[in-house]
Amino acid sequence: MSSAPIPRIANKHSRSDENIVITVLGIFLLLTLVLGTGGYQYWKYVQEREQKQSDQQALRRYNDYLRTQKAAEPKTPAPAATAVAPTQSSVTQKLLEHPGVTPGPGFNAPGVQATGVTIIDAIDQAQAAGKTSKP
Repeated sequence: MSSAPIPRIANKHSRSDENIVITVLGIFLLLTLVLGTGGYQYWKYVQEREQKQSDQQALRRYNDYLRTQKAAEPKTPAPAATAVAPTQSSVTQKLLEHPGVTPGPGFNAPGVQATGVTIIDAIDQAQAAGKTSKP
């Protein structure tokens, strides 16, 4: 009996089949990655475009609102503006005379002095109430 080697033809084909499967899977994963990235970039582009359009529409509405407010606003006489100045200086003077107030960099900002007067009035009222309630 002769022991002749058996050719392994099936092995060559199975190795080739494995290579094809691995190649197809690699190509599939690469295409999935490319399409996913492209889809995400497109989605971001659409979202940015919608946001820009929304912002522009809001700006148009705001500008229209300002135009209608200016048109509906009656002209105020100049003497009314000078009447505000003494009131403002009395508020400033009241704050500066209070021992608990130290003016800082935002002291002249809009609303700061009015809020400061409200706060020192509340503190003074609380202290007065505290003195009267103590025996």
